[in-house]
Amino acid sequence: MKSDSDLRDEIQVELVQQFSADAQRMDVQVLDGVVTLTGNVGSDLDRWRLDDAIRKMPGVRGLIDKTMAVPEAPLANSDPDIARPWFPGS
Repeated sequence: MKSDSDLRDEIQVELVQQFSADAQRMDVQVLDGVVTLTGNVGSDLDRWRLDDAIRKMPGVRGLIDKTMAVPEAPLANSDPDIARPWFPGS
């Protein structure tokens, strides 16, 4: 059986490989093979994919998912094709 710290390290590697941007916004804790995830992911789909990947890992006895789907905000005025109001003199 894997130690909790080994399992935590493997999960963090998985986070970086599959969810590189979101991995920095997440915290992983493992106690007796039960994984607790906290933090933010980009979408509900990412949550489901993450849960599925972790549950399939050898040594995981359970998963407590406390993550929230919080999409990253788009950059303001990042699309030059978006119509902008026209005002004389601007």
